[in-house]
Amino acid sequence: MTIMGLGLHGGGAATVRYLHSQGAELTVTDLRSPEELRPSIEALSGLPLRYVLGRHDSSDFRDADFVVKNPGVPRSSAYLQDARRIETDISLFLRVRTNPLLCVTGTKGKSTTATALHHVLLQSYSDAALGGNITVSPLAFIDTLPEAAPVVLELSSFQLGDLEFAGAIELLQPEVSVLTAIMPDHLNYYSDMDAYLHDKELLLTATPPEAWTVAACGTNYLERFVPKTTSRLCVAQAPSPRTSQPPTSQPPAGTFLRQAEAHCYLDKEHGYLQQGEQVPEMILHSSPLAGEHARSNLLAAGAAARLFGVSAALTAKALGSFPGVAHRMEYITEIRGVRYFNDSAATIAEAAVAAVKAFSVPVHLIAGGSDKQLSPAAFSEIGEAAAAVYLLAGSASDAIQQQLVAGHTPVYGPFETLRKALDAASQTAQPGDVVILSPGCASFGMFLNEFDRGNTFRAMVLETAAAYSSTLTQEIET
Repeated sequence: MTIMGLGLHGGGAATVRYLHSQGAELTVTDLRSPEELRPSIEALSGLPLRYVLGRHDSSDFRDADFVVKNPGVPRSSAYLQDARRIETDISLFLRVRTNPLLCVTGTKGKSTTATALHHVLLQSYSDAALGGNITVSPLAFIDTLPEAAPVVLELSSFQLGDLEFAGAIELLQPEVSVLTAIMPDHLNYYSDMDAYLHDKELLLTATPPEAWTVAACGTNYLERFVPKTTSRLCVAQAPSPRTSQPPTSQPPAGTFLRQAEAHCYLDKEHGYLQQGEQVPEMILHSSPLAGEHARSNLLAAGAAARLFGVSAALTAKALGSFPGVAHRMEYITEIRGVRYFNDSAATIAEAAVAAVKAFSVPVHLIAGGSDKQLSPAAFSEIGEAAAAVYLLAGSASDAIQQQLVAGHTPVYGPFETLRKALDAASQTAQPGDVVILSPGCASFGMFLNEFDRGNTFRAMVLETAAAYSSTLTQEIET
């Protein structure tokens, strides 16, 4: 068997361990060098593996019983055409699992929603598991997973499309599906937006009629997505912008939303779920997370948990204690009265805009990076909302800077290193301000991926905090 794409996120390593435990003879092949893949290779130390690195050999695909494809490998790869059979870590899991599934996809918010949903499920199901695009392969816990334990899977468009590519999408069959905010993304991979949306909607077509779909994708996409599912429907609705009041108890007449059996909505900081004619239940009453977009993600998670069977009271209590997810509006520390946040997973302009608007105090935004063939137009909104913008050097930064020119916000950079951008922001920010890394771009070129970028930023901020604390201590002592 051949593993195509060992990667650095853990999915390839988990697949190797699982197949080795099943007695498979394995070839691991990746276009990256041994040095680039060192963490994954070291994690597999001691296993009898054959490595083909820095290249692919056609014979490794033709002669294998099946090839396990990494999500980052393009489906157009000529090597995959030689494979007798294609699998993914998700398809391998689905072929043997009997556990109830709750699946989450979307452009932004899916990791927060999936992790919050898992956090809620743990209140009633202590063995509930979380895997998928969250960088934990379900094969990592398949051998220890109790038979009845619910599993939350965060699924990217790549993973969903790969399931269809491998002929395994019909294995998904979730009991609850969640579709979070949809925005243009990955157009450096997909031929157009329609192809991207096709992969997202595969989750809806795989959700059976007796299951639930929580559609929190935004009204712009409801008309496309809702007809794709035959499942029971819960639509997430926003308060009226004119009245700030929650929506009426029933969706407006004469629209496709009438088929919804339930809907959920935010009323200020509280979140409610209403099923049919029943009295609305409060499923979200407080949260330490900043921004309405964060509360919207928690609302979708709460609706999914409640529809799965967790009580409204337990759901609200659990969401109130949910601490958030690394690299997604992650609070790091405070230095000289300035708070620092890591939002490295914000890889599209709209996510960076949402991050800036989540705060009511001056925001110093570190942004920029690699181009994903997406429009940078949303950055024009940042020019009115941020106190200052510090651009990282990258293929997208010139276009971003053009969007910021018309505004009155100071723009610094582009900086060749993240350290220089952070130092500039730290020197400019005043007590009470916020410094946030929310790039609105991909990370390639300067970093391995957005997680490497976020980890680097967090370490730099903590290093700066330690240096400031040491200086303060010395001043006090003298």
